[in-house]
Amino acid sequence: MKSGFRRKFGLIALGLFAAVYLIIPGRVSAETVKVMVGTFERLDREDILKSFARLPEGSCLVDMNGDARSVSIINGYLTFDLPSPGQADITIEGTAAASSTAFTGRTFRVMFDQSGNFTAYDLDDPDSPNTPYPLGVGMDSDGSYHFEFLKDNMFVFSWAETEGPIMGRTYNWQHDNYETCPGISRWNPTDEGVMRMFRSWSFNEPDGLIPGLEVTFIHPDGSSNTTYYPGGDEMGETIWGVDQNGDHYSVCMPVDGLDGISGLVWKWRCDYNYAFTQEVMTYGTHTVVYTLISPSGARSNHRVEYFVVE
Repeated sequence: MKSGFRRKFGLIALGLFAAVYLIIPGRVSAETVKVMVGTFERLDREDILKSFARLPEGSCLVDMNGDARSVSIINGYLTFDLPSPGQADITIEGTAAASSTAFTGRTFRVMFDQSGNFTAYDLDDPDSPNTPYPLGVGMDSDGSYHFEFLKDNMFVFSWAETEGPIMGRTYNWQHDNYETCPGISRWNPTDEGVMRMFRSWSFNEPDGLIPGLEVTFIHPDGSSNTTYYPGGDEMGETIWGVDQNGDHYSVCMPVDGLDGISGLVWKWRCDYNYAFTQEVMTYGTHTVVYTLISPSGARSNHRVEYFVVE
């Protein structure tokens, strides 16, 4: 179904723009930065599928040009205001417990430049010493900003609802890689007869139940399509289906890792039909937003992908 762009735009995360920066028209005196902080367990050395957990409580030092203040992290949520233009170095304290999910403190730099561009950097990346490492950023429907980090037992994502699932990075099976935020895919109808999307996400669901997947396309002309894919009644159950857009299947399954560590994976594939690709997938850049929704209706953080039809 197509719906009005403005109404739909307010219900989803407003795309994670070009990997390192986000351009916002106009400026105000201050903007809000909202992130969700937590830990994860690595399944093995080669795979980044995770079991995620919010940080129950913690603290963060926000330093704005020498004016430092402590901000609490509660249930994983961290919020602070940042002048625009302006910058801040934020240091998230490490966890005290010695466990497989403990992480050390880490410092990030976030800023708005004179033109209103929002950027974020990791200042403690051992793979790029003395060089700030650029991170993906985004803006949510409430106008707040976030950045994304996933390394060394710490994650920083956009907010999920309090009882909502936590959704990891998108794994693109066609590219055989994990996407940074946002992911970018390309499709040329003259080269590929079928438009196929094959993605998966590691996730954590607080209630231990199987969430469903919501997929929203926002098209270049401003129209949108939203489809909900159920997760099934049992782990490992594959759900096959056909709708007005195409043939699809989905499955939620556990993944076993080293030393008994395991995670959960939501796997989805859709082969879109001719009518959908001809009528809806016009040339240009389409924004795709993925959200997990628990049986109680609580929503996860978002995953965003740009799908370019060439």
